[in-house]
Amino acid sequence: MNRETLKILLVDDNDVENILIKKLLQGNWQCYNYIIQSAKSLSDAIKALNEQTFSLVLLDVMLADSEGVETVQSINHIHPDIPIIVLTSDDDEQAALLMIQNGASDCLLKESLTANHLHRSIAYSIERKKSQTSLRKNNSVVNSIFNAAPVGIAFVRNRFIYRMNNRILEMCGYCEKDFLGKTLLMMYQNIAEYNRVGYELYEKHNCVETKWRRKEGGLIDVLIYAAPLTANDPESGNIITVCDITKMKRSQEEILKRHKETQRYFDASGLMILVLDKDIKVQEINNKGCEILGYDENEIINKDWCSMFVPQKFRQRAIDVLTGIIEGKIEINEYIENPILTKAGESRLIAWHNVALYDEARHIIKIVSIGEDITDRKKVEDELKQAYKELQQKNMELQVRLDQITQDRQVVA
Repeated sequence: MNRETLKILLVDDNDVENILIKKLLQGNWQCYNYIIQSAKSLSDAIKALNEQTFSLVLLDVMLADSEGVETVQSINHIHPDIPIIVLTSDDDEQAALLMIQNGASDCLLKESLTANHLHRSIAYSIERKKSQTSLRKNNSVVNSIFNAAPVGIAFVRNRFIYRMNNRILEMCGYCEKDFLGKTLLMMYQNIAEYNRVGYELYEKHNCVETKWRRKEGGLIDVLIYAAPLTANDPESGNIITVCDITKMKRSQEEILKRHKETQRYFDASGLMILVLDKDIKVQEINNKGCEILGYDENEIINKDWCSMFVPQKFRQRAIDVLTGIIEGKIEINEYIENPILTKAGESRLIAWHNVALYDEARHIIKIVSIGEDITDRKKVEDELKQAYKELQQKNMELQVRLDQITQDRQVVA
């Protein structure tokens, strides 16, 4: 079996004990082969650690240039990812515990040390340090995300805050001491809203929109999400994220206002205004269009224009033309007269003015058509043309009779 090779730094200023430790590490061990390098002082140890890569440090804390827990602290501070096993002649449990608390992975008594005990301690210390390093790095990533996130993040338990990032403080205008150990009740306009948000977050949807009151008194719109820190363990607390959506809300309100104004202009125009998407389905229509077609708006939106609102006789031609326009194969006609089919089954003639809307790649994505119902006008025009034609015929007949009378008079004379 291939065994991993470990490079160990043995830090001990006692030559005899150095030899004994090295002998304990000799021989076959199922996990590792050892390469051992010695240092007799803390300064030599730090120099070696700075210049070379080691898997582990075996450390006697009583050195000429450092004693006790400060020796562990010095190495752990500079190289926190290297496991340290303290070798001591002092059978003091409190002192050993202090070493562990300050970065040592284990603390072994030299007088009772065996090869098997030392081998196991090395193996366990290395694996433990790997886990600690991984956890520390993960925590570092989490902390970086926590502090750099563009949204507010807070840890809460029973709605009491015990940690938050700066983004929440910026949103609210408060200091950290104003929040820690307190609830967010002061952020709400009243206790009823505070209770409603709590119910929505923790009992119902895990998401709620509300308003918070800033320290200076102004209101902001916020969207709050909540999730348990530990699944199926509500007692562990929750993490909440808070987004300031004030600007978005104001933008939405402005867009809605402009849309309503535009709709009023559409409805006041007296003309039928129709928007078709690239699938030739109705995307928008104004009140005049609904009135002419005889449908409610919800019966028209998203319906196929040609199959529902174009008479059968003209349907295929309309499909071919509109599809060709969308695909860029046919040039759009700015003015055209085409019939439509109303809900009552009546055909109405519409004079259309058409405009194409393009995306950034100059592909047609919508067709906007403004139509005037000219059915009655056309009927009157046709009637006038027919009357004019009949009048011309009558005039011709009259002229023929007059010519005949003139000829008859000439014969008599």
